[in-house]
Amino acid sequence: MVNGTPDTLWVEASVTNSGESRVEMRWDAMALRVQAWRAPDSAGVAAWDSQRETDPATGRAMEYPSYERADSLSPGVSIVHREWRRRVAVPALRGDTLPPGTYRIMATLRLSGDSIRIPAGCVRLD
Repeated sequence: MVNGTPDTLWVEASVTNSGESRVEMRWDAMALRVQAWRAPDSAGVAAWDSQRETDPATGRAMEYPSYERADSLSPGVSIVHREWRRRVAVPALRGDTLPPGTYRIMATLRLSGDSIRIPAGCVRLD
């Protein structure tokens, strides 16, 4: 899901246990990766990647804490954890390199060693 204001995008992933038994999950501080693609099929190299995000004030790579979390999820229950939410400032997304245009936003959620890629909408940069 992509929400936000004209200067901010919020990307959030939720997980639902659709199975019949409780599941255990593990993830780290960087469980949610957000990417922006020019190509409609999200092929090739992403135009922007949260793993390459820089601090607009310093120009240096963003630093995030290193930790691991775990939780269990009962059948039929849905949850969202803070590490599964990402705020993306449009100036950071735009940077000095992204030309105006429409970008497809994709989110990759990494849980318990597995990854799932989720379409998260489109954004138009003018």
